[in-house]
Amino acid sequence: MNNLTHDPSRPLPGPIVTALNRLIRRARHMIVFRGLCASFAAGIGAFLVVMLFDGVLTLLVAWPRWALTLAAYACWGGATYWYLVRPLARSFSLTGIARLIEQHHPELQERISSAVELLGSKDLPSIRGSEALIYALTEEAVKEAVSLRSRQEISFRGALPFAVAAGVVLAIVAGLGLAMPRQAGFLMARAAAPFLNLPNVRAMDLVVEPGDALVAAGGSLQVSLKTRNPAVSFARLRMTDPQNRETTVEMIAVPAASNRTDRCFAVTLPSVLNKFRYRVQAGDALSRYYAVRVAVPPVILQRDIRFRYPEYSGLAPRQERDGSGVIRALAGTEVTVSALVNKPVRSAVLSIRAGAVTNNVTGLVRESRETAAYDFVLVLPKGLNGAWTLRLTDEIGLQNTPFEHTLQTVPDTPPVISVTQPRQRDLRLNRDTTLPVFYSAEDDLGLQGVSLVLTFPGKTNEFLRPLPLPDAPPGQPRRTFASDVTLALQDALFTNAPRFSFRLRATDSLPADAKGPQAGQSDIYTVILDETADSWRGQVLASQDKRVTEGLKEAQQQLAKARVQAVALQAPLALQQELQADTSRKIDALQDTLAAAENSLRDTAQELEKGFFDALATNLNTLAEEHVAKAENLAGQTKLVDNPAERSALQSNVVAEIDTSLKSVE
Repeated sequence: MNNLTHDPSRPLPGPIVTALNRLIRRARHMIVFRGLCASFAAGIGAFLVVMLFDGVLTLLVAWPRWALTLAAYACWGGATYWYLVRPLARSFSLTGIARLIEQHHPELQERISSAVELLGSKDLPSIRGSEALIYALTEEAVKEAVSLRSRQEISFRGALPFAVAAGVVLAIVAGLGLAMPRQAGFLMARAAAPFLNLPNVRAMDLVVEPGDALVAAGGSLQVSLKTRNPAVSFARLRMTDPQNRETTVEMIAVPAASNRTDRCFAVTLPSVLNKFRYRVQAGDALSRYYAVRVAVPPVILQRDIRFRYPEYSGLAPRQERDGSGVIRALAGTEVTVSALVNKPVRSAVLSIRAGAVTNNVTGLVRESRETAAYDFVLVLPKGLNGAWTLRLTDEIGLQNTPFEHTLQTVPDTPPVISVTQPRQRDLRLNRDTTLPVFYSAEDDLGLQGVSLVLTFPGKTNEFLRPLPLPDAPPGQPRRTFASDVTLALQDALFTNAPRFSFRLRATDSLPADAKGPQAGQSDIYTVILDETADSWRGQVLASQDKRVTEGLKEAQQQLAKARVQAVALQAPLALQQELQADTSRKIDALQDTLAAAENSLRDTAQELEKGFFDALATNLNTLAEEHVAKAENLAGQTKLVDNPAERSALQSNVVAEIDTSLKSVE
């Protein structure tokens, strides 16, 4: 408010200043009230219109909503400026308010405004006029100013239409708030802030799943919709890419899971590669926008498995790169699984499943950059039989595709030892005999010792005779060997024993802390000492002589049968231009008989090796190879020849080879 300036030596009378200032305040209060009512009525009324349009229309694009909202804000701002800001911006001086009052009261004859002007003037006294007249005018103005009543002079009656308009708008807002509080507030928020990500009012009951989503690159995404409006007959998925291009996909109606009155729709996007926004339209209902982000899950780029075997095994460390993933090793083996991953992850776990039990080994970061390397170290316990897999989880919860691999602890098996000679388990020998025992032993990792174990009737103790092990190659354990030991039955150890038993025992290199070493036992052999029994050499000679006789007789019978079959085939092979099926079957039977004769000769030779008939064994192998096998081969060739004369010649050679074999056997 700009008060009238005046000479301090002749100030305005207090009653005039007080009365005029009271009128100015009254005028300002009226302007503020009228302006607020006008602003409220225009602004809220405009937004009610926007709410009406938004509630009635389904706007698929954003610009109409922005245009309506901006128009409403413009209407509100214009009314506020015109009815509030602009009137308040005008100066209210004492002279101006006095003249305003005198316009309504002509009877005052402008005495108040004249007094204010003269007393506030800086003109010379000669120009202002007589001081006596000014004094008299001032006294009259004071009397009239005191009689002024601000409520009567400035009435709020002019603001009544604006108040009524504001009241009507307020009643409409209150009615909407009471009738539909949720919808009214929702529509007002959309009208006042079109930038908010809100659905339209018809979509307030829509249930959209999954809403905002994070999808692994290349993974699928299913969007489902449920609405309680039974009138909804279609639904569309509207997707907007980063370039603001919208694509529409029709959703398929599906049965409701619980409430049969619900309308449900769904659509599956099989492969999501890029981020996008989407909203769902169901009839006139339009949901808000949901964001779908695409992330690359953890991927194992390279996998190494390193094996560090227990020291006692003598096995060198081993490494596999991108192999089958099968972990199968000795108990106590330290296994290190190293994985190179396409990016650092929040959690790296090697999960071990054995039956119903699952154990996890946390990975240690070996190096981290754009890719990351993790090491998982485990020591294989005994009896483990299960599967392992790597589970990698990044900072947003995406996991790698898990693949299970076999995880198994291989037991350290006991050594195996067996006696190759003698073959009889029960022997009867005289005391002057020297008994050679041939044996072989093997172990999966390495032999530590071999012993001869003797037991006698009536004695609980076993007599052990350590046997020497041959030297192993440098840096390698001795895993297998064959040797022999001689039992001299004339020794004092056997003097008073009518019988005894022996077996061979082999031990491996399993350490004591692993419950080792392990032992393997051969079969038990029993020796009865009988002065009337033949010597071991004599018994072996008799046994081998018998085996030679039996083997040669068996081969002779088979060769004789083969000769009959071969002779019977000579005529058909010479006469038939094309082999008949019956003839072909007879050739097959001849080959089978010759093969049986060859096997008999070879089996007999194998049993005679390193014995009294060692030279005969060589002759039998030669006979089987050079004659019997040759006859079998020639018989097979007769089926491949088309010329009868050639087949006849081949068959004659077959008969000749059989005759040679028979003479050798005889």
